[in-house]
Amino acid sequence: MSDSGIPREAAKVTLCQPNRHCGPLSETTAAQILDLLDFQGPADLSSWLAGNT
Repeated sequence: MSDSGIPREAAKVTLCQPNRHCGPLSETTAAQILDLLDFQGPADLSSWLAGNT
């Protein structure tokens, strides 16, 4: 996660919901969720989608 992203504690809280509903997340899945939270605008989303679809 980049320095411009959400604070680490907020990231932990954000991951609680999918962990509770889906079971333990792999490190890869958790990293992808955190990447989504680091978006600064539509260009970031487009870039992420290009590399993850």
